[in-house]
Amino acid sequence: MKGLRKLFKWGKEQDLEQDEEKRTAEHKLENVRDKIYPYFKQFKAITEESVPLPDNLSEIDNAKIYEAPQVQLVRRTIVEGLELLYAVDSGYSYEIIQERNLAEWHLTEDQLYEIAKENFNNLLVNNLKGHGDSNALMLTVNGNLEAGLVLIDPIWEQLEPQIDDTLVIAVPSRDVVLVTGEHKKEFLSSLRQKAREIYEKGDHPISELLYRRVNGKWEVFEKF
Repeated sequence: MKGLRKLFKWGKEQDLEQDEEKRTAEHKLENVRDKIYPYFKQFKAITEESVPLPDNLSEIDNAKIYEAPQVQLVRRTIVEGLELLYAVDSGYSYEIIQERNLAEWHLTEDQLYEIAKENFNNLLVNNLKGHGDSNALMLTVNGNLEAGLVLIDPIWEQLEPQIDDTLVIAVPSRDVVLVTGEHKKEFLSSLRQKAREIYEKGDHPISELLYRRVNGKWEVFEKF
């Protein structure tokens, strides 16, 4: 019996080691490089004091804010209200990239940014669609990464003469980008209302601000 128990323990440990090796191999840069995308998420100011996670995770209280010092996200502020993260598309979910991943891959955040933009540009070739007309439109990609469109200058450089006005956009949720012109009052009013509804009812709210494009850069226009 002792021999069988030892053999079973060894086999279990070997399986765990093999699983860890598999996970490590799957997350090597060469295996995920073309799956890295810009990923936006809302970060609200924390007004409550955080507490350590309980040893027993089943005791987590959803009303409390817990500390997670081991989680260090790679993060870049594009403009107030638009916080860029980076994620690996695993095929069924998006895995947020952390600082430890950059260290493992020997990458800087700037290099990661360029990789994510390149992959997103490639995705847009066959997936970017505009719904509307030269007064107002909604841009869609794949239902998850639309907010990343704020990073792609050529899109806005092409749209500006078509809209024939200073561009104003809303990014009320991760999967919605609404566009109109600053001086198209009727359409701007409609955009505000639609953005507010999406922000309040959507599953992945991002920003309750409108943004105006000035000299090739996004700036806060107003709150919708």
